Amino acid sequence: MNIRSFIKAEVEDILPIYNRARAEEDCFSDVDATLQGLQGLIVGESIFVASSQNASGEKIIGFVSVWSAEKFIHHLYVDPDCQGKGVATALIRQCVDVFGYPLSLKCLVTNTTACRYYEASGWQKVRCSSDIDGGAILYRLKQLAD
Repeated sequence: MNIRSFIKAEVEDILPIYNRARAEEDCFSDVDATLQGLQGLIVGESIFVASSQNASGEKIIGFVSVWSAEKFIHHLYVDPDCQGKGVATALIRQCVDVFGYPLSLKCLVTNTTACRYYEASGWQKVRCSSDIDGGAILYRLKQLAD
């Protein structure tokens, strides 16, 4: 697996990951983003992609976008076929290397798979809010669990 900076032309490669991951969790009210919609969501953010090599070359398998001024992870998505293989952790480690601690992010309460992952990885709950899709948890990371 390789972690590297995102190239704007790769937005077409991350769109299916974004849509598939959100659809499989079945907790998001807005699925099937358009190319323009996703571009609008990530504008001004620092983005890194995780890729792997396959028979046809490099394939993007996950991405993270960060609002760097606040060290806030806005989007972290991994291709459902590649989840549980360390992709999200590698992307978070890249964020730590570039931005340092603490990092923060919000996760929907109903996205129980992601909440379990964050809590097992050392993220701590800061507060809960009910502003979006039935509630979200604000997490802060001061040290990534090994």
